[in-house]
Amino acid sequence: MGVLYDYFQAPDRATAVNWAIGPSGDWTNCLPLDEIGADWIDAKGTDPVIVLGELVGHASSVPFGGRRDEPTVVWPDLTEWPYPRGADTDDQSPWHLGLTLQELPDSWRDTLAGIGDDAVPTVAAQWYGVEEARFADQLDAEYCARMFIALARRAQAAGTRLYCRCSV
Repeated sequence: MGVLYDYFQAPDRATAVNWAIGPSGDWTNCLPLDEIGADWIDAKGTDPVIVLGELVGHASSVPFGGRRDEPTVVWPDLTEWPYPRGADTDDQSPWHLGLTLQELPDSWRDTLAGIGDDAVPTVAAQWYGVEEARFADQLDAEYCARMFIALARRAQAAGTRLYCRCSV
C-alpha cells in the first residue's frame, strides 16, 4: 500500500474540500480532479510536510528545523474529528478512509514561485539528496521541482492557495 499526493490550487478552503474530498466533505460523491477542471499535479510520494518542505527550505535557505510555518490540515475538520493518536478509528470516522487535505502556507507558494529558472538545477540537486525523497535520479528531482514551481506560479498569478490531497 502506498501514499499518493495530489497538489492543486483553489480559491479557498471550502472549494478545496469540495474538489478534493467531495461536496461539503462527502467523500462518497468525490470526483477526480480532472473532471472538475482543477489545476493539479500528481506528485506521487512527495509528502507536503517533509519532502516538499525540504524543497521550500533549499529554495529559501531556511533549514528544515528553522521553518515557522507548515501545512495545515483542513479536512477532516480537527474540531469535529480530532486526530485519533494511538486509537483505532471507527468505520464512520474520516480518518478511517486514509484521506486528508492540507493547505500549504502562502509563503511556500511564494517561495516556490520565486525560484528562478536558472536556479532550478541547483535547488533540485540539493533536494535530490533528501533522504525521504524517492526520486529516480537528479533529473527526476528537477522535473518534479519544475512541476511544483509552475503550479505555484500559476496559483500566485491567480491569487489562489495551494492544497495537497493525501490518500492512503
